[in-house]
Amino acid sequence: MKYLWQEKPTTWDNGEDIQFAFMAKIHGGIPTYCPPHPSDDKELHGSILGNELGIDNKATSTNSAVSHQQFFNERDACVQSGLQKGWKTVRDVKL
Repeated sequence: MKYLWQEKPTTWDNGEDIQFAFMAKIHGGIPTYCPPHPSDDKELHGSILGNELGIDNKATSTNSAVSHQQFFNERDACVQSGLQKGWKTVRDVKL
C-alpha cells in the first residue's frame, strides 16, 4: 500500500486500481495486473453484477455531476498515465 501514494493520481475520483497497479510495479517492482473485461467473455469479469449492485448514489460512475462519458474519459487518462510511465497491460504479457 505504501506505493499507492508515491505520485499524485491522475484523478481522485476513479482509477484507484490502475493507480495501485502501476505504482506498485514502478516504485516497488511488484508485478500487478488489472485484467481486461472483454464484453464478449463475462467469465473474465471480476463481477457481472455491476449494473445491479454497483450503480447507486455512492458509485462515482453515477455521480450526478459526472457523466458516464466523463467517467470513462478519466479512466482512460489513468491508463494512459500509467502507460506513459512504463506500466504494461496484460496484453503485453507473454506466456
